[in-house]
Amino acid sequence: LALGWGISVVVVASAIALAVRRLGRIPARALLSGSAPDLHTSTPRVARLVATPASVLSALIMGYGLLTGAAASPSLFFASGALALVGGLAHFATWLGRAGRRRRELRATIDLSARSAARRPSRSMLSATLIACACFVIVAVGLNRHAPLSREEARDPASGSGGFALVAEADIPLHHDLNTPEGRFELGLAAKAESLLAESPVLALRTVPGEDASCLNLHRPSVPTLVGVTDAFISREAFTFTDAIDGAGGPWELLRRDFGPGVIPAIADANSAQWILHIGVGDDLVTTNEVGHQIRLRLVGMLATSVLQSVMLVSDDALRANFPGRSGAAFFLIDAPPGGADDLLAALEGGLAAYGFDAMPTDAKLAQFRAVEDTYLSTFQALGGLGLLLGTAGLAVVLLRNMIRSEE
Repeated sequence: LALGWGISVVVVASAIALAVRRLGRIPARALLSGSAPDLHTSTPRVARLVATPASVLSALIMGYGLLTGAAASPSLFFASGALALVGGLAHFATWLGRAGRRRRELRATIDLSARSAARRPSRSMLSATLIACACFVIVAVGLNRHAPLSREEARDPASGSGGFALVAEADIPLHHDLNTPEGRFELGLAAKAESLLAESPVLALRTVPGEDASCLNLHRPSVPTLVGVTDAFISREAFTFTDAIDGAGGPWELLRRDFGPGVIPAIADANSAQWILHIGVGDDLVTTNEVGHQIRLRLVGMLATSVLQSVMLVSDDALRANFPGRSGAAFFLIDAPPGGADDLLAALEGGLAAYGFDAMPTDAKLAQFRAVEDTYLSTFQALGGLGLLLGTAGLAVVLLRNMIRSEE
């Protein structure tokens, strides 16, 4: 609050000082008579220099994003959008300058409007800039909303679900294999669950309990839950990476690379890494292993928005070496036949209730994470809407002032 108040005071004081400085250059007689000229006489010249380069650069950045597949990059989006906004306003300022120099007889309403807008170009530019910037913020924020992931889209391995139908966790680790009839028998699963699991491969992953690293946790976690990924998981090459260090064989193979003693390669969701853990690719997260020795979790890759936001992934071999006492699997990614996800979820939660087994469809898990992000976006859209209202009110004031001046 104090910072916002201080910035507001500086901006207001600067605007007043700039206006007083410009008015000080106008003779007092002109000010008293109300015939002071427009202060922004250099705007068309500057606009002509800015308009075309800004528009061309915006188009080049947009084309680069489309060609390289980085069109969803926020930095490219806002760079291209801001340049397009500046270019559009500069073209508008240039048009005002040309409209003000028209000497032919007015023959249409658009000519009358153009001459009226060009009479005081600085006021017209101010009104257009206020409304354009507010609209840009509203549209930019709205475009960042995520459409819900359908069950069909969730079957795509490149999506945030990794192609899995269900994601599940167990309070008590399971020591029997859900992929074998013997393991399912030892866990006491009913016949219905047995038949469903027979055609639903399960990736059971070892974990080291930690703190939730997703946006659902209001506190900054010191050490997130670690999940050891197996060779079967790595060979699946699921999910999509937003960034990773260079390495042969693909980003998932980085988990098998040797970075030296005490350093364990790790992969995390990009949102969790950037906004919750505050680390980037190549950074280390320091923690201790089971015997109290210090280890460094080196982030080697980041996933696009995924169901793995709450955990950090390391290789199962590294997890076994540093936490040999953690046996059994407590994190599960489950395939399911089309239309059978809900029945499988109910059968597993009912049959494994004694283990605290909690399953959720991957599309619902992603919607849960995105709901938090959409709440922030709604807040920013509300602020942008307030800015648009202020811009509209400013436009009304300018129009009223122009009307009064024209009557004088």
